[in-house]
Amino acid sequence: HKIGEIDDNEWNAISVAPDKKSLEAYKSDFPQGKHIEECDNLLSDLPWLLCKQQNTIQAYQSYKANYPNKHDKECDDAINILNDDKDWNDAVTTGTTSAYRNYLTAHPNGKHASEAHRRIQSSAGHDAFIRELLRDPNSHDAKEIRTAIENNVVSTADISQIFGIEGANAIAQYQKPSDLPGNNDPDKLSPKLQSDSTEVYFWGYRGSGKTCALGSIISSLKRKGRLEQLDCNGYDYMTRLSNIFTTENVCTLPPGTENANVQEMIMNVSDDKRGKHKITLVDLAGELIEIAYAKIHPDSSFVFMDDDFKSLDKVLDYLKDDRNNKIHFFVVEYDSHRRMVGPNGEYRIEDLLANMIMLLKNNNVFRKTTVGVYVLITKSDKIQASDEEIPQIAGKYLTEKFPTFWTNLSDACNNAGIGDLRTIAFSVGRVFAKNLCFFNDKYTKKVTDKFIIKTYGDGNSFWAKLMKFFRS
Repeated sequence: HKIGEIDDNEWNAISVAPDKKSLEAYKSDFPQGKHIEECDNLLSDLPWLLCKQQNTIQAYQSYKANYPNKHDKECDDAINILNDDKDWNDAVTTGTTSAYRNYLTAHPNGKHASEAHRRIQSSAGHDAFIRELLRDPNSHDAKEIRTAIENNVVSTADISQIFGIEGANAIAQYQKPSDLPGNNDPDKLSPKLQSDSTEVYFWGYRGSGKTCALGSIISSLKRKGRLEQLDCNGYDYMTRLSNIFTTENVCTLPPGTENANVQEMIMNVSDDKRGKHKITLVDLAGELIEIAYAKIHPDSSFVFMDDDFKSLDKVLDYLKDDRNNKIHFFVVEYDSHRRMVGPNGEYRIEDLLANMIMLLKNNNVFRKTTVGVYVLITKSDKIQASDEEIPQIAGKYLTEKFPTFWTNLSDACNNAGIGDLRTIAFSVGRVFAKNLCFFNDKYTKKVTDKFIIKTYGDGNSFWAKLMKFFRS
C-alpha cells in the first residue's frame, strides 16, 4: 500500500510537465508501476509531448506538418483556442465595434463571444452618443450626459475631448437653477411706468433665448460698473439676471420666465463719460405672444385665463402712454423657423410673431415716441462664418425665413415714420449641453449702445440738453 502511494505521488509530480528524462526515471524506479502504460505512451510520442508543452500556434502547425494524420484534431482544437485568445486580445486593444465584430466572425462560438456581443452593443451606444454631441453640442442636456457617464455609455475623458476639461467639469457639477422671481398677477403691475425714462421692451416667443439675452446684457453692464439698479417692482428679478453671467468662463443658463410674466426693471446705465441714462426695461414672457394670438383669434386652440389677457392689456396701456420714449427689441432664435408651437404644435412661430405686430399696429403702438425697433437674432454663434459675415447672414435669415413678420414690422415702422429698424446678430457665447455656455459678451455692446444712443444722460453736455429740449 505504501509503495502504491509513493508510485502515485511520483507520477503526479511528473505528469504536470513530463519530459523524456523524468519519464525514463519513472520507468527505472517503478518497472511494474501503476502508470507504466501511460509512461510508455508518452515516451513513444515525445514530439507530441514537446508540442503540447510549447503550446503555441507555431508548434502545433509544425507538428501537423511533420506528423500528418496523427493528432490533427487535437492540433486544430488547440490552435483555435489559442487564436481565440489572441484575436480577443487584439480586439480589446483596438476597442472598436468593427474589431469586436471581426472577432465574432472568426469565432462565432468563441469563449469570449458573449462579451464581444455586449461590448458591440455598448460601443454602438457610445459611438452614437458621441456622434450626436459632435453634430449638435445641445443634443443632450447636462443631466443626460451625466447619466450616460454613470451608465458607462461614455467616459469623462470622452466629454472632455468634446467640451474641454472646464466644460466637462461644469457638466459634472451642474445643478438646475432655481426659478426666476415671477410677476404674473396683472393687479400687482404698476398702474403706469415711471416718467423721465426710456422704456425698452423685449418681446420673444418661448425658447427664443430672450431671458438669456437680457441676462447677458444686464450682467455685462454690472461687471463693467455701468449698472445702477433703481427701486422697482422687478428689482429682485433684475438682481437675479445681473448675477447669471458673472464670468467669461462656463455659466449656467437661466430658466424661462413663467406664464404671462411681466417684469419692470428700472436702471441707470452709464456711458463712457459717466453720464447716466435712465431706462425702464420691460421683460415680457413668451406666452404674451401666444396670448396676443388668442386675443385676435378667439377660436384658436390656445387656452388662457382672464388674468393673462389683463397682463397683455396692461402692457398695451404702457405702450400707449406718450410720456416716455420707447424702444422695441423682438427676439428671434436663429434656425428656429421650422419649430411649431401651440397645444398640439399646430402654429408656426412666424404666424405668432406676425400676429403680434398686427396687434401692436392696430393699437397704434408704433408712434412718434418709438425711437427704435430692432430684431435680435439670438444664437447667431450657430452661423459658420466670420465675424464680419455673421450680421449679414443673420439678417438674410430673418427676411427669408420670417418674411411675413418682417414685412408687417417694416410696414408698421414706415407708416409710423420710424427710421431706425434693424436686425442685430446676437449670442451669449458657445452654448452646450442645453444648460451651459462659455459666456462671451462681445454682442452685448451692440444692444447697450442702442440704450445710450437712444436716451439722454443726466449730464450737462450739449447733446444731453438738446435731447431734453426736443423731447420737451
